Amino acid sequence: MGWMEAIGTAIQYIEEHITDELTVQMIADHVNISSFYFQKGFAMLCGFTISEYIRNRRLALAGNDLATGAERIFEYLIADPYEAGKEVPVGFVTRTIPEFTWAIFPCTGAMPNALQDANTKIFTEWLPALKEYEFAAGYCVEMYDDPTKYPNGPQDENYYCEIWIPVKQKQ
Repeated sequence: MGWMEAIGTAIQYIEEHITDELTVQMIADHVNISSFYFQKGFAMLCGFTISEYIRNRRLALAGNDLATGAERIFEYLIADPYEAGKEVPVGFVTRTIPEFTWAIFPCTGAMPNALQDANTKIFTEWLPALKEYEFAAGYCVEMYDDPTKYPNGPQDENYYCEIWIPVKQKQ
């Protein structure tokens, strides 16, 4: 099995078991590659770790559930007052929501490539270049616009979403 086929098989396995307890070892065993080499290969080919992929997929599913369910947590978050933060390079805006300060990155383009490209730039270019802020403990949040607003839904070249990254001032 080649690397691309192994990654595809692993992603299919992850998606089938996304709500179950998953470990890197379980996924690597499923594609018959050592955990060490599979983690390195996955990160090199995909641009993010297996754990990041699983976390982001679970957060996206949870966000979708919240967006379509009776409880609307984002309405609560957006209703809270924002404090304007210091302007930082790359054009992001900081907003204070209880517990975290969020760096908010707009993302436009067909999904999932536009989102993956933005995440790659955030974690490989923007975060390492920060002088005053660093990644804070917590979860990243993705906000997706209503796909019915776009002729091609989330595959539309103008589809809009946001990536919210929790940041804190460096000590």
